[in-house]
Amino acid sequence: MLRIVSAVILASFFTPELHAQDLQGKVSCWGQGSLQPQNRAHTKELWDGYEISLGPTPHAADNPEQACTAAVYNRGGHVVFRTTGFSVIFDENHTGQDFDNDGKPEVVFMTDSGGGNHCCWAYNVISLSPKPHKLFDIDAPGAIRFEKDKQGRMVIWQLNAATHEFTSEANTPFAEKVLRVHEGKLVDVTPEFCWRIFSDPNEDNRAWKGDLAPEKIKKLQSTANMRGEDEEIASALLSRALQNVFCQRFDAALNDLNLWPEATRTKMKAAFAESIKQDYPEFAARLTSPPQGAAARRSSLEASPSGQSTDKSASFLKASALCPLTEIFSGEVKRGEEYDHILSNSSSLTFHLRAVEKEGWWIEILPNEAGPGGKRRDWAWPLNPPYHGYNAQNVSVSYDFTAKDVIEYGPREFRFPLNQADAERALRLYDRLQSSTGDQLQEAMNELETFPSGNGVFEITDSQLGPSGPENQQRGGMDWLKFRVSLTLSCRASANKP
Repeated sequence: MLRIVSAVILASFFTPELHAQDLQGKVSCWGQGSLQPQNRAHTKELWDGYEISLGPTPHAADNPEQACTAAVYNRGGHVVFRTTGFSVIFDENHTGQDFDNDGKPEVVFMTDSGGGNHCCWAYNVISLSPKPHKLFDIDAPGAIRFEKDKQGRMVIWQLNAATHEFTSEANTPFAEKVLRVHEGKLVDVTPEFCWRIFSDPNEDNRAWKGDLAPEKIKKLQSTANMRGEDEEIASALLSRALQNVFCQRFDAALNDLNLWPEATRTKMKAAFAESIKQDYPEFAARLTSPPQGAAARRSSLEASPSGQSTDKSASFLKASALCPLTEIFSGEVKRGEEYDHILSNSSSLTFHLRAVEKEGWWIEILPNEAGPGGKRRDWAWPLNPPYHGYNAQNVSVSYDFTAKDVIEYGPREFRFPLNQADAERALRLYDRLQSSTGDQLQEAMNELETFPSGNGVFEITDSQLGPSGPENQQRGGMDWLKFRVSLTLSCRASANKP
């Protein structure tokens, strides 16, 4: 949790002392009482005849919230961009980098629009090609970091706060969004990186596992006033729930929130919903709506003479209180080899890489027990269209993909049924899909799209290309692959585990 805590401190106490180290060498102007009370005007040449000017405004003393300004001028001396605020920084570390993957450099400023209240810094990213325009602004509620992915594209990690009504400012819950510029706009691509966020190398995920161990959850649920360790547990729980929301793992987020102490759970959900409703209105509405059947379950509990619920699902709910369960593992296969991993979180599922003739592998989720005729049918197939094209289960040289294309495909995200009954129903829906038209076809497609499922991510971490195999039309081969897999099972799967 060290990285999150550091970011919280940075966001909450954005003091001159912290800036002194972080902003060395950057051209900047600071509002009254900040790092550099003796501001001066700066100019700096860029490229293609562009130049920046940065410094205090003429009315800085009368309007401290607009004390500093920066502008980009073209060759003719005309302003093509301006930002004004309490403080403004020319970000030399990121200026010159390509944010929108057009091969051209961008200009980056940081602007404080909060009057020095340590709350409202934002990065301003400006493209000068083909003509000057603001590419995007991105707020820095916690911390922002920029990195390049394996394809050399800029990726932006943004730390966002959850509701802090139930914790102190020092323990404010935070989670990360991941963004990228696509077709000139900043888009949320967080789900592509959730395998990494919820993997053991990530220190936040390791901290969640420790802070949210069963004995600590039990301690949290029995507390009346959250102080000290209880507040840290609460913050970790809300952080993980928010991260699940950003990853669009809404069932997992709800399961986290349902671990909250019952006395204040409804109030907490309302506050949590309020904090996310702008970006996730459907899930926010779900949090504030009473679950179906809740009243009936309460009635059966109250009517029982022993004081124990007569609802047969009660033992399952208790047993699965800490689900969904995410299992992460790594492996390696050589050309022609197959790979199996029996899930420790399920007594009935195996992750399988099946070697295929046209050079490569096929991702499968198989039942551990064979069906009629001794065969094990792939459960994942019906939930991962396109069925007659290259999809997330395919790790082979096919459909005009070269071996290099296979390696560079990126993380493969796939879905799979959670138990035998669901698998059979999904296969029946797939069969119906193949023989239907019109409204029946659309109905089957809708059912498969919303089908309850586990979620998997398969990522190639290393590889060695080799010569083409005899069946792949000289598109190259793969001598071996190393990979990482993340499989998330919801409570539905846990119900089938003895």
